[in-house]
Amino acid sequence: MKKKLLVLCLQSGLLLSQLSAFTGKTFFSSNMVNLKKRFSPTFIKPSAKKRSLQFQTSFFYNDSVNASRLGRYFGVNEKADIFFGIKPTNDPKDGLKTDVPLEFLIHGADHVTAINSDKRRETLSLRPSQEVIGFTWSSQMSLHRILEGLYFGVDIPVVWVTSKLNPGFKAEGDDFSDFPEDRVSKFFTGNFEENMNDDKQGTLNKAKLYFGGKQAAGIADMKLNLGYRFKNRKDLQTSFVFNFTVPTSNKAQGEFVFEPLYGNGNHLGVGFTGDAKKRVWQDSKQKLHVDTSLMWHYLFDTTHKRTVGLKGKNFGQYYHLGKNTGQASQPVIPAANVLTMNMEIEPGNQLQANLGISYECKSLAVRLGYQAFAKEAERVGLREEWVEELYAVASAENFLTSNIFGANMDDFESGI
Repeated sequence: MKKKLLVLCLQSGLLLSQLSAFTGKTFFSSNMVNLKKRFSPTFIKPSAKKRSLQFQTSFFYNDSVNASRLGRYFGVNEKADIFFGIKPTNDPKDGLKTDVPLEFLIHGADHVTAINSDKRRETLSLRPSQEVIGFTWSSQMSLHRILEGLYFGVDIPVVWVTSKLNPGFKAEGDDFSDFPEDRVSKFFTGNFEENMNDDKQGTLNKAKLYFGGKQAAGIADMKLNLGYRFKNRKDLQTSFVFNFTVPTSNKAQGEFVFEPLYGNGNHLGVGFTGDAKKRVWQDSKQKLHVDTSLMWHYLFDTTHKRTVGLKGKNFGQYYHLGKNTGQASQPVIPAANVLTMNMEIEPGNQLQANLGISYECKSLAVRLGYQAFAKEAERVGLREEWVEELYAVASAENFLTSNIFGANMDDFESGI
C-alpha cells in the first residue's frame, strides 16, 4: 500500500446560529460547520500507479455574531436584559418594569423589606459569545479491488471551544443600602449563602452564571465513512456516503449555563451524504469548482445533565425550594440544585445542506459556502426517579426557615 500526504486544505466557516422565538432556555449546543474535503479523484481510478490511501487536514474557525439573540435565548420574555424586582409588572404605572420576582430568589423577610418598593430594580444583562477553533484530520482509502468507485474514510475533528456568558449586573431606583448591589450577582455565580436562623439559604451550585470565558478541547466525534463514487471524472464527481459516528465529545455537567461543548454531546449516530462537485473553470495552475451536498443524520439517545425549569415561572430554576424533611432550621435551596438531573436525550433526525464554491491552486484550497441546518425537537425523559411532594417553592412572605417546612399550608407556593 502506497501512502502519500496529498494536500493541506485551508477552509473557513462563518457560524450564524438562527435563534428565533426561543427564550427561557437552560442549555445550548451549537452545530459545527461540516467542511468539504478535497481529495484527488485519481486515487480511486484504475492505474498502475494507484494512490490507495490519502490524507488531508482542514482547518476551521467559527465565531458567533449574535450576542443579543443568544442573550434572549437564555433570558426571559424574549429579552436579553432581565429585570428583577419585588413584584413582576409590565405596567409603567406600577413603577419600574420587572420580569422576575426577586423575593423568590433571595429569601428572607429582612431582604424583602429592604427591597419592598416598586421603584427598585436589578438588571441582569446577557451577551453570550462562542469561539471554535480546530482542524479535521481526514483519510480515504480506495476499495477498488472490491468494487470500482468504493472507498473507506475516517474523519477526526480536533476542537478548542471558548464560551463566554458575559453577564452584567446593575441596580437602579431607590436606595439599596440595606440590600447590597452585589447580592444578586453573588447569588447567580454561586457565592451567596445566608445563615440567619429565620432566613437560611443554600448556595447555588448548578446552572450558575460566570464571568470570563470557559474552555474545553478534545475530539468532537470520530466519523467512519463508506462511500461510492458514481462519477469520477476530473471535471465532475458525484458520490454517496454512509457514515457512522463514534461518540468522543464531551457532555454538559450542569454546573454552569452555556458550558463549552464540542461535538454532538456524545451521541452515537448514523447517516448518509449525497454530494456533487463540478469544475467550472481551469487554467494551468488554478481551478474553480462549484459543489453541493445533502446530509441526513440520526443521533441515538444517551444520558445528559440538564436543568429543567418550573412551568410558567420566569427563571423558575432559580426559585428557592423548601424540603419536606420534618426537621426545623433547614435552609431553602435554589431549585436548580435539584432540578439539574440525569436526562435521557434523543436528538433524532438532522438535515444539513451545503452549497459552495472553491478555488484551488496546487495544494491550496479555499472554499466559500453556505450551510443550512434543521433538526427535529429532542425527545427528553427522566433517567432518575423523582420523589413527589418532597420539594415545593417556599413562600417568600410566610415561611421562616427556623420552622419545619410544610407544617402550614402557607409555607409554600406550589409543589413540584
